Amino acid sequence: MVIHIISYIIAILYICYIFRLWRAWKKAERFSFQTGLSSQKELVSIVVAFRNEEQHLAKLQNALAKQTYKNYELILVNDHSTDDFKSKISQERRIRLLNATEEGKKRALLEGVNAAKGDIVLCTDADCLPCPTWIESIVSFFGTNQTDMVIAPVVMIPEKKAFERIQTLEFASLQAATAGSACAGDPIMCNGANMAFKKKEWLELYNGINEREISGDDVFMLHQFKKSGKNIEYLKSQSALVFTRPCATAKGFFSQRARWASKAKSYTDRSSIFASCCVLGICIALLVNAFGAFFSVAHLFTFGVIFISKLLIDRIFLWSYCTFSRETYLTIWIFPASLLYPFYITISAIGGLLGFYQWKK
Repeated sequence: MVIHIISYIIAILYICYIFRLWRAWKKAERFSFQTGLSSQKELVSIVVAFRNEEQHLAKLQNALAKQTYKNYELILVNDHSTDDFKSKISQERRIRLLNATEEGKKRALLEGVNAAKGDIVLCTDADCLPCPTWIESIVSFFGTNQTDMVIAPVVMIPEKKAFERIQTLEFASLQAATAGSACAGDPIMCNGANMAFKKKEWLELYNGINEREISGDDVFMLHQFKKSGKNIEYLKSQSALVFTRPCATAKGFFSQRARWASKAKSYTDRSSIFASCCVLGICIALLVNAFGAFFSVAHLFTFGVIFISKLLIDRIFLWSYCTFSRETYLTIWIFPASLLYPFYITISAIGGLLGFYQWKK
């Protein structure tokens, strides 16, 4: 009886939280601007920390060369790569290569941001591709909003395999939670593949980035901005999209998710802790009742009620977000993904807490 009551309480908390995110997302207005109207007087710095990304660097530089906003510098910070990355870096004057003196992405970013000449710094990853209006839309957003940090959308490039489609849907759900919480005025996540900030504020708050954790350069900085009362805004615009690719293997996927989960134990932001507990809690409730269903009809009933309720609220929120990100084709995978979700979340959480993950070589 106690297990059923606790399971229903967790489910109610989860549903109420997702409903809040969905409502905030629906109310948020899309940011629109006309490309080509910006003065392009302000120098923008793009900082990319990388390790062994020779196969991606040329594509990133080509994508940036196609940007509608031309007044930018690209600072590539090599985090102790061992591949032939130098042969892939263009000799353009606005591209600078730095070799990080200390190991780790966080320290590499610090050196890159310190070297930036622009007051506005944009960050992405070496294996990502920003859309042509990426820089211009973010600069325009800074110009029309009194903001210190901008969180912007990341979309996975469509793939055909079932594993990659489900992975892309799961990533879209993370992006939806990122967008919904930010639009509600209480951001809990961001993605270093697409974020921007004022250089001065970032450097002032760097000491709170939690260097003990190998991951989380983006989320811990978000929490620092939030804790310091800085203005954080979500850029709801197709013009600010950055594209990334899903993990090629299941091993890589679980390692990445375990790495992301590992930083949760160091969270001090209450909203992020609450959201993490809600997600993990409902997954554990589903697993416990699914196992109990082999022995009791009551557990089967509880499992069915929670599973269907979660499926419905997730479907409503994801459809709304995927309409914006043009990924509605993914929603047909919600049911199989919902069956797998409790297992992978629980496994990732345990793997993250126990350190069963690997950083890029």
